[in-house]
Amino acid sequence: GAIYTHTFAQQTILPGPFTDNIKVWVTKVGDTQNDNDTSYKIVKLLANPVSLLPFNEGFETGSDSEYVLNSVGLNGLDNFDFVTNSARGRARTFVNSGFEHSGTKALTLDQTPSNPVSTSDSLILTNNLSAYSVANNQLRVDFFYKNNGQDNLGANKVWIRGSDTDVWLPAYDLYANQGDIGQYKAAKAININDIFSAAVPSQNVTSSFQVKFGEEGYTSSNSPDPLGDIDDGYTFDDIKISEALNDIGVAKIISPSNSGCGLNATTPVSIRIKNYNNAILNNVQVGYRINNGAAVIENIPVLNPNEVLDFTFATTADMSAFIDYDVDVWVNHPTDNYANNDSILGYSLHNSPLISSFPYLEGFEASNGNWYTKGVNSSWEWGTPAKTIINKAANGSKAWVTNLTGNYKNSELSYLYSPCFDISGLTQPVLSFSHIHQLEDDCDCDYHWVDYSNDGGLTWQKLGANGSGTNWYDNATYQRWQLSNTKWEVSSIDIPSISSTVRFRFVLNSDPGVNYEGVGIDDIHIFDKAPIYTGIDVVVPPQNVSGSNWIDFNIGGNRVVSINPNGQDLGSTSVKVYFNTGPVRVSNNQYYLDRNIVIQPSNQPTSNVSVRYFFTDAEANLLINATGCPSCSTIHDAYDAGITKFSGNVAEENGTLADNVTGFYNFIAPPNVDVIPYDNGYYCEYNVNSFSEFWIDSGGTGGLSPLPVTLSDFEAKKDNEKAKLTWSTAQEFNSDKFLIERSGNGVDFITIGEVKAKGNANVESSYEFTDLTTLAGTNYYRLKLFDKTGQSTYSIVRQLNFDKNNLDIKIFPNPVTTGKITVNTSEECKQIELLNISGQRLKIFKTSASSNNIDIGKLPAGIYQLKIFTTANTRTVKINVE
Repeated sequence: GAIYTHTFAQQTILPGPFTDNIKVWVTKVGDTQNDNDTSYKIVKLLANPVSLLPFNEGFETGSDSEYVLNSVGLNGLDNFDFVTNSARGRARTFVNSGFEHSGTKALTLDQTPSNPVSTSDSLILTNNLSAYSVANNQLRVDFFYKNNGQDNLGANKVWIRGSDTDVWLPAYDLYANQGDIGQYKAAKAININDIFSAAVPSQNVTSSFQVKFGEEGYTSSNSPDPLGDIDDGYTFDDIKISEALNDIGVAKIISPSNSGCGLNATTPVSIRIKNYNNAILNNVQVGYRINNGAAVIENIPVLNPNEVLDFTFATTADMSAFIDYDVDVWVNHPTDNYANNDSILGYSLHNSPLISSFPYLEGFEASNGNWYTKGVNSSWEWGTPAKTIINKAANGSKAWVTNLTGNYKNSELSYLYSPCFDISGLTQPVLSFSHIHQLEDDCDCDYHWVDYSNDGGLTWQKLGANGSGTNWYDNATYQRWQLSNTKWEVSSIDIPSISSTVRFRFVLNSDPGVNYEGVGIDDIHIFDKAPIYTGIDVVVPPQNVSGSNWIDFNIGGNRVVSINPNGQDLGSTSVKVYFNTGPVRVSNNQYYLDRNIVIQPSNQPTSNVSVRYFFTDAEANLLINATGCPSCSTIHDAYDAGITKFSGNVAEENGTLADNVTGFYNFIAPPNVDVIPYDNGYYCEYNVNSFSEFWIDSGGTGGLSPLPVTLSDFEAKKDNEKAKLTWSTAQEFNSDKFLIERSGNGVDFITIGEVKAKGNANVESSYEFTDLTTLAGTNYYRLKLFDKTGQSTYSIVRQLNFDKNNLDIKIFPNPVTTGKITVNTSEECKQIELLNISGQRLKIFKTSASSNNIDIGKLPAGIYQLKIFTTANTRTVKINVE
């Protein structure tokens, strides 16, 4: 059980450089388990000649190798070591065509296999710079690197140190400066002198000067244009260490800021210049140009030794248009041999309005709102969507959509960028917007999310997390939207506390496979938070309402109603809110919202007053998904909401329809109602010139009917050869008449009678009509209800059969608006066949009952036939699919 360490007496130091396998072994008579008797180790002695600059490395001498373990001296690349912190780190000197910047080789750092948790690795370059010093030589590091889809992770940086025992010093942020996905970026002019001199303690170059290239990510780099979180890693090529003589350089562009916020026609152009020499330089030329236009050339008479100068050109730039700008700046002196820091080329920005007035609401009707798009294979378009699912804007006619008429693209990583927002004046800012999306649900392949930047777009952070807002991200692992939601709805998130200017961007990421209609964005709304009230029935303390501003009615900081009197004096105004806690309510063949409001001013207006009626997303979903009344209509999404308004005496304005007798109803149709996304729900904004009870409903099948007329039932019964029709209404307001219509085929109806309505009643009213001239075969009956304004709506359809064989068939609903119908027969049914209008059989339903619920599925609109078999009879009836 003992452990023994043995040191050999003879230790031979072999001449180097070399790479050898060392073999050691142990023997003992009687040892029958020999598998652990021998061990091997690779020992390298690497050459370390003094490097005479410039040093250039393009990885062309490296073998096609893959490294997953820590390796000192890569094959054919003695100056490089690979260091990984996990079993997932990897370095490859060859991936596939297109990864190299020049020649045929490059080196890629990435992680494999894919994992939701990031890991990191690094490539270390060691170079013997003992012939140089920071006191006597100006030393620089340059390289090119390719962004294969990196996130903002801590190890995506470059460090340097003077020797292999010194502390690593940060030299370059790879993520903050990286190019677009799949694009190389020149990382120019890492100034060794400046970094080492600023360090505490300071450092100097030695025989083991080192540069460390770091990479942290989630998965591998596999294609020239990898996508976001799907493909990660950096590829490095053309690394150079050089000595700069008589060097002057452009350190940064001070103005214009690459945030591109609120630039104008006289934007100053300012740059920071440094003289790295211990001598004066005279007549230094500086220049700039915008979008490859005419160059502006100016002169600096004297640049003192080691001077850092912030220089502003006398000639300003016109950058007032809200477009992309590429700015090139440069400095020139004939004695400067190091050109890599002489210029900054392709400094890109997009000028956008700087918005500081809130609330901000952009519906994209008049223009694209100065939102713009960039990225790889971007499909974002502004206009009128015309697709199967995304077939409208949330409000109005226009929105931002990934392809207005088709699907988003394969291998897309695209961005929809916002203008600039100064939100410093907001206490608790909220971002809400109208949102619809159809993506690849059955795999984690295509997805989208929202980023924000508060440093002018240099770095971006994901906004919010799964569950942190309203309808915010459904993928908790990666924090993004993955699953489809094919109805327009609100999405909202609280904006982090930001004291500076902020920008947002919507990001769509797709794989090279299947694609769908994608994403629609409308009604961008930024405002100070006041959540929608969700408590019990309550009377909000009255306020005086006058002037031309919005006046908010809140309970405990939660919003109920807002009123803009538009210059009128409504006096002391009370607001009440009522909630329904039971099943979604029904009136006039339509469902209506579980919340309604009452507004009662002291002074009635003489012209239009604007109202904002707030309701939650949860309440909207209950209304959208309401069931239990087959003949009733509801809203498709929250943006289809209309407003029923009742004006009566104060006692009747109490949150219920049942006692509204003395007043009048009207309906504010959806085109006249703006539904705006707001925090945990929406508000309906509309104009009225009187008050006070308001409900949200669909307007019925025609989208124009207020709530009050309620048809309780409608029945048809045979009375020998006559048809007796009976119906009743639960309540009536301004109803006019009922037309009785009959059809022999269920499609073509004619009027056969008229019954006068009672007009106004808050109790049940009963009616009847007898058809004395019935048709042979099946008779279809329906009622057409008119109010006193001439608006009308239809009842459900009833059937009676007057065939001699006396088989009575009732089918409902007919017309068919869903995939399921009920077939009742006066005899036991044996089989039901679904036929098209030409008589071709589509489906067969076996049965042995007189009442059958059958699912005919989703059919195109049109006329179909049901062929019904009983023991004694066979009948064919028509159905109308809408």
